Amino acid sequence: MAVFEVVSKTPCFEGPFCVTAAAAIEPYVGREPDCAWTDVTYVKTGGLIDRTPLPGRVEGTLLGFLQTGAALREGPFDALMFLTHNPAAMRQKAVAQTPTLLWTDVRPALLDAPAE
Repeated sequence: MAVFEVVSKTPCFEGPFCVTAAAAIEPYVGREPDCAWTDVTYVKTGGLIDRTPLPGRVEGTLLGFLQTGAALREGPFDALMFLTHNPAAMRQKAVAQTPTLLWTDVRPALLDAPAE
């Protein structure tokens, strides 16, 4: 089974002993021959987007969209696992077509509150 995992490299501000979900899971995924791991960094220095003046968070959002799309093109995958909702939200077609697990570190009510 080919499984594709997307993670967002988010710094951990909980102190020196903080372990992110990505750091805890990645070593195990790497041992599986049919799994692919992709870090979505939202950053690419020296690229065209980096050199283009874009407002606010547009640069990071665009880079995350492109990074997730590039990784998904390596498929097809039997399942997807996202360790943050942003890349999943950016690629709703892939999520709709493939069984997907979305890992969040917040209660669903907190995710829904901004939408209401």
